[in-house]
Amino acid sequence: MRVLHFIPDLEVVSSSNLMNYKLALLKDMAESTDVHVLTCNAGNVSLGRAVVYGCSSVGTFVKRGKKRIGKVLDKLKPEVVHIHASWNYTAYCLFDSCLRRKIPTVVTLDRSLEPWHVLHHYWLCKLPKLVLFQRRMLKDAVALHAVCFQEKSSLQRFAWHPRLKPKHCINDRVVEIDAYNVANGTDLKDMVRGLLRLYRKVADSSPFPQMTEEERLVEDKLMMLGVNASRLDMGLISGEVVSQMRSFDEKSWRKVLLHSADEGILDYVKSGMVKVGIQPSINPYSIERFSLRKDDNDTRSKVARNSKLLSLKKDGALSGFELELCECLVSVILMVRRSCVHRSDFVKLYEMLRFNEYDEDLVEEKINKLGLGGEAASLFQIMKERYGLGEGFMFAEPSDGRETEKLRLKLSKSDIQ
Repeated sequence: MRVLHFIPDLEVVSSSNLMNYKLALLKDMAESTDVHVLTCNAGNVSLGRAVVYGCSSVGTFVKRGKKRIGKVLDKLKPEVVHIHASWNYTAYCLFDSCLRRKIPTVVTLDRSLEPWHVLHHYWLCKLPKLVLFQRRMLKDAVALHAVCFQEKSSLQRFAWHPRLKPKHCINDRVVEIDAYNVANGTDLKDMVRGLLRLYRKVADSSPFPQMTEEERLVEDKLMMLGVNASRLDMGLISGEVVSQMRSFDEKSWRKVLLHSADEGILDYVKSGMVKVGIQPSINPYSIERFSLRKDDNDTRSKVARNSKLLSLKKDGALSGFELELCECLVSVILMVRRSCVHRSDFVKLYEMLRFNEYDEDLVEEKINKLGLGGEAASLFQIMKERYGLGEGFMFAEPSDGRETEKLRLKLSKSDIQ
């Protein structure tokens, strides 16, 4: 696993009785993990096998400094970024760059959000920083690392002001891994193991951004092989792709299966794996993960009550399978609009189009009357590219224009495909 740590000033850390545990931590971690460190001041501090990169704290206030951070991230492509800082604008620039690249982050605050720290220069310093960047870091970090039980309790009660009681925890993904230099019964090895488990959990919680194009292609092929099962032959997958699958290591299969489980297509992918003679060795549901995707049940229920769907059911012009197909297609289009669609919804639509006879003219006329003809054409282009749906099974010509490109981008940003 490749991990990038950010520590603003290594010399300050080395001279601090509270935080100098980090140096031994990084040295030990680098013995078993690919560790990189980004800092504004490395000084003469040695971190063993860890590779150190420099950046300018002043430079981050201009475009060039932010580009430097982006170049480090693009070069290293870390699986997790661990930020050891608070009230620090450079740390926020790194955090923001990670969000843009969908790199999961862990933030260690080293008790700097305890009430007595927050109240110090609160109105002139801490409150403006909270408004500008600190609160966003706390809220959107995949995990907050607390170095003791007291800090964990404080983070769970953190609000705009220490004397205010929050209605909700700003981030419920607070993990306590005691600093070995202050906690009894904890040594350096325990802390390293605890952090490595946390990094694994963080990385597993967001598999799609880490997947390569080859892994995404394999997920597509296995999914469609499982969907078609006995209804179509093995011609769906070329020998080259099968060879590529057999070359995948456990890390690649872990990402593919985790994402498949998130998208509701795991059974299809596993069925496809069995078809090509690959036995799934990982159970995604047994892997410890954070729940990062927002619960979309409410949004999907609103889609079910949409006026376009209700008008379909009241309209006597459609019945039987044509009505079911229109309902499914309209639902997928509306769920795409509201960013609550899953790959399983596309699979359901594929099966309806691919393996059933229906009146194409009647369905096309109804979809056009609902004003969804353009979106249906873009959707068919996606179905053609990613699901192998032939044009002979579509009631309209697929469109590969600007709207289709926006749809591809939206589905990618939503970690769907």
